Amino acid sequence: FRDALAQKRFTVSGMVRGRVANTAHLVFAQPVIGAADETLGVAVAVMDVAELGRAIKEEIPADDSVALLFDRDGQLVYRNAKANALPVVEDPQHPLVRQILRSPRGTAVLRGLDGIERNFSFAVTGEADKHALHIAIGVPQEALREALLWEYRQSMAIGLGTLLATLVLAIAGAEIGIMRTVRALVAAGRRIGEGDFAARAGQTAASGELGQLARGFDAMAASLQVRETAIDQAHEKLARNEARLSFLLQESPAVIYTVGVKPDYAATYVSPTVDELLGYAPECFVDQPSLWIDSVHPDDRQRVLGKISALFYSERWRDEYRCRHSDGSWRWIADECRMVRDAAGEPQEIICYAVDVSARREKDEAIAFLVN
Repeated sequence: FRDALAQKRFTVSGMVRGRVANTAHLVFAQPVIGAADETLGVAVAVMDVAELGRAIKEEIPADDSVALLFDRDGQLVYRNAKANALPVVEDPQHPLVRQILRSPRGTAVLRGLDGIERNFSFAVTGEADKHALHIAIGVPQEALREALLWEYRQSMAIGLGTLLATLVLAIAGAEIGIMRTVRALVAAGRRIGEGDFAARAGQTAASGELGQLARGFDAMAASLQVRETAIDQAHEKLARNEARLSFLLQESPAVIYTVGVKPDYAATYVSPTVDELLGYAPECFVDQPSLWIDSVHPDDRQRVLGKISALFYSERWRDEYRCRHSDGSWRWIADECRMVRDAAGEPQEIICYAVDVSARREKDEAIAFLVN
């Protein structure tokens, strides 16, 4: 009564029990509002939960399906006879109860209060915001599967029967037109399969579903032809770019190389100009991962390794150091490297370019000697 008077709207109580018969009831209260918006009284109705349960029982199949009623506080008000025979945990915090109270209506596969997994459908009586009664019907998954399988078999039988009847009528009544369209579709499909994306069924005047299919096929073939043309153009562009890159790598005095991000920093690619710089074929560095770092002068090696390690934080470094040529002589190398990362920012590869600066270093040393 207090809720009805305070909210001035229809209100449903939680489950209450009579003091004399100890039977469960639900109390409905509707305030009577006057013309001046004053409360004149409260109309009250009482529902016997047992009567409501008997009405629901007749609608529940005789298998392991269960019917449950909860009041607005999540208290179990009613469960059918099948559910009564099972051990039940009455807990307002049970996942099933929380799901039902949280969603005015819906379906979910949940474990019931008896611990058995069922397909539950649930709804609230009346308007959801007035929190009347929450009803949940749970059907065993096996029973649901059998029902769906039966429906599927029935639908398939009807569908196949309809299809066979349609085919018989089509062959008997319109064999010539249908077969012409079918043959055109088969021929066009075979040509497309052989790579001729200009092939079309060409049955624009055909009627019925086969005509629609032929026109849809031609539209699909046109779309494939556009995509194939775009792919060919992309391949041509890629080939031109690869040719330019190959020319640059072959003719540039710099050595382009990449190394992995593991501690050994093994080479993964080396451009052909490394032969002129250090006297080794590119594959020597890929086949012998330690060849590059072993070629660095012992006095420079730790400094170079330290700077490469710093790439994980600084992204780019440049240094000059000595590398041993295959003939045993030492060459001064100016090397610049950059860290390549993926979309998530994780290091993937280090890409570098190196040039021979031995002549410049010799001049610098000669000038320094003369100055000193």
